[in-house]
Amino acid sequence: MQNAALYDFLAEKNLKPTADFPIEQLQKCSSFGVFRTVVPKELGGLAYTKQQLLELFVNLSSCCLSTAFVLSQFLGAIERIVRFDSSRSHLISQLASGEKIATLGISQLSTSRQHVAPPLVAILGQESIHLKGFAPWVTGAAFADFILLGARQSNGKNGLFLVAKNQVDIVKPAKLAALNQTHTTSIKIDVVVAPTSRLCEQSSVKIARPGSHRSIALALGLSQQALKLARELTFGRGDFLPAVSRLESELAECLRLLYCFSEANELRFRANNLALQSTKTAMLAAKGSGFLSTHLASKLCNEALFFLVWSCPPAVVHRHLQSP
Repeated sequence: MQNAALYDFLAEKNLKPTADFPIEQLQKCSSFGVFRTVVPKELGGLAYTKQQLLELFVNLSSCCLSTAFVLSQFLGAIERIVRFDSSRSHLISQLASGEKIATLGISQLSTSRQHVAPPLVAILGQESIHLKGFAPWVTGAAFADFILLGARQSNGKNGLFLVAKNQVDIVKPAKLAALNQTHTTSIKIDVVVAPTSRLCEQSSVKIARPGSHRSIALALGLSQQALKLARELTFGRGDFLPAVSRLESELAECLRLLYCFSEANELRFRANNLALQSTKTAMLAAKGSGFLSTHLASKLCNEALFFLVWSCPPAVVHRHLQSP
């Protein structure tokens, strides 16, 4: 899959400030086969390796973090359907082609709302399952056909349930500090579903994986985008060269560790720091104009804060609190 034209298209679109959901960008990604990358060849997919997927997400994020993040949720849903119920071959084919869209609502099983009672529960019956509660963070819910929901079951295990969009109530998205294009919001549900809606039921299965290498890939892609901007803005300015070069060296080392699948928490901490430092450098290079909300440097700085929130496990939070 030759993606240069796709990346150029996404980067150009990213220059235009908007809160519109990236439908055109996702359609372009679909035409380049991006949705097929997580589908096995026997089901009509491209069957990318784990490293190929990480490289893809770094490149996508280096062009447009919003599009890359939406894709991380959409492809994450496809992966779980393939992993836990590959018998749904017709649905998988529709998802791989982009004809249908599925997204994730599983953060409540890992990093979100961990200090309170489970926000979404599944009450198991003899011939049905009652899903009741809410999922606090669902990306692109209004534009998806299906949502994969993680719920705490009445037997104490976690379950993953596939529901149609018309079975949930979608809350109007709140205005976020960044990534408003993703239309990430909460959904409410109070519905009885058939047992066939459940894809898996195992306490040992990691349905949600906070701090995964894919979230690290997106942070490094944002850093790459910020450093490219810093280079462009400081051409001929020798005072910025040492700092930019140092950050580029750190980026190269983090990418090497990423593709070696280095320990996730330590690498996530380094990737978060790099995103914050790289975007700060881009802002310093842009000077006053960078503080305009329409400037790319301003956008990138706000987006870097996202990695302090999204899929940031306690071990990484602790490192940030302890770092100078």
